[in-house]
Amino acid sequence: MRGELYAHQKYYQKAYFLACKHLNHCFIVLYILGFRFTYNPEVISEWDAVSAMVEWVGVMTSAIVPLAAIYFQYKLDKGE
Repeated sequence: MRGELYAHQKYYQKAYFLACKHLNHCFIVLYILGFRFTYNPEVISEWDAVSAMVEWVGVMTSAIVPLAAIYFQYKLDKGE
């Protein structure tokens, strides 16, 4: 029982680490592409550009989610 609990904790630690790593990579890519957080009220926000970014995020999410579901189902079936 104790070893099984430890295995789950190890799995969640690995999943948390990978999620943070991928989120960090996304931030780096967005920074390289020129995305910046602006807090200056004098700066005019380009809402068409924001809309385009949101559309691309939606496209990427809709492509990644089914692949992740297939991958995790494969891992569950395999017994890992």
